[in-house]
Amino acid sequence: MINILELPNELLFEIARYFEQPEEVYSLVLTCSDFHQLFSDVLFDFAVYAPSNDMHAIRVLYTYASGGHGHLVNKLITKRASVKQPSSDSSPESGLNLCSRVLQYAIAKDNKPAVEQLLKCSVVMDTPDHGFLALHTAVIWIQDDMLQFLVSKGADVHKKDPQSRDALSIAAQLGHASTIRVLLDLGATMGVGQSGRTAIHEAARRGYTEILEMLLGNPRGKVSLDVQDNRGRTALGIAARMGDTESVKVLLDHGADPDIHDSIGRSPRLIACHPDRSAIARLMAGIPLQCRTNRG
Repeated sequence: MINILELPNELLFEIARYFEQPEEVYSLVLTCSDFHQLFSDVLFDFAVYAPSNDMHAIRVLYTYASGGHGHLVNKLITKRASVKQPSSDSSPESGLNLCSRVLQYAIAKDNKPAVEQLLKCSVVMDTPDHGFLALHTAVIWIQDDMLQFLVSKGADVHKKDPQSRDALSIAAQLGHASTIRVLLDLGATMGVGQSGRTAIHEAARRGYTEILEMLLGNPRGKVSLDVQDNRGRTALGIAARMGDTESVKVLLDHGADPDIHDSIGRSPRLIACHPDRSAIARLMAGIPLQCRTNRG
């Protein structure tokens, strides 16, 4: 039995040209990575005339993008392959999700030409109901140049995902310091998520002192210094509870209040009274005691 991959390219082309339905060509393209480049030109003959909701064309685009074949995404779109995003069907296999995933992978691969072409084809940047925000994808993959590119195309640095997390909070959560710097330069301010936490809470919770310094060194950051989450905890209270002396020092140096009580009556100063947190207690010793209740 002859392996199809062993056939001459010319013969494979002839076989493909006998296919009458687009899905037959698409299926062949999806068979293995060797066929992506080989059949792309044959595929265009079908894709140019594919209807706007042709799931086969969308799946091929997705395969190209997810496999890092950015030049093929560009080529396919340049040949006017129809990738107009359907809006009526929101099922997991719908064009809505697949088009967004094509864009998602192009962003993750830092493929600006492909992203630009997809946006020109009316693929929307954000489908928050399905958990996709273009800017957040750039943040997660630390694609800082792409992040700036998306903002230049209209992406909103303050847009939130279904958990009410903004890009700054996600970057802080993941410890992406370079991305934090870019977001701040783009004018990002700290929002509050469903948990009541800000980017400062997220950085303090994980001991990212470099990120804390960046957030608190920004004039917009200090406004959020003593914000309390849904359990009444400030970033300082979280850092004290974690026993993170370095984060506590950074927060205190920027004016964090050690006497704000959480929902069960504990202040950062009280938390520091634990024997294992003596270094934190010493940092707070020189700060005058304030009489406060929870929520200030």
